[in-house]
Amino acid sequence: MFSPSARILVIDTATESRQRLIGQLADVGFRQVTPAESDAVAWELMAKGFGGKQAFHVVICDWETAYGKAGLLERIRAHQQLKTMAVLVVLPAGAKTAPAHPAHLTVQALLPNPTRLADLVRSLKHTDSEKTAA
Repeated sequence: MFSPSARILVIDTATESRQRLIGQLADVGFRQVTPAESDAVAWELMAKGFGGKQAFHVVICDWETAYGKAGLLERIRAHQQLKTMAVLVVLPAGAKTAPAHPAHLTVQALLPNPTRLADLVRSLKHTDSEKTAA
């Protein structure tokens, strides 16, 4: 799993969901978690790392931010320095499977909504092992 010092950006337009994810990450020892309430704020925070390194190791965001009008995932995958960043996406509330989305916009994991701690930890472990194996 990612080190507790991994820098994680949590983006969710719903304050309660964002706070729940941040709390869950704190429960398993992550200390460098940054919240963002919109794609614009998130992009500004990610831009701070464009000087040669990524500002964050992992981005966790809601479905609408990733695939909706904001199109944050498309911008991440198109950016030279960000395109390989790990992205975990929380499905829309109540969704059992992912809604239709562009196949080229891949993510490392889809999380149920509400996200359970076990799902979050399992996804972070799986994502980290994929990145180290590559």
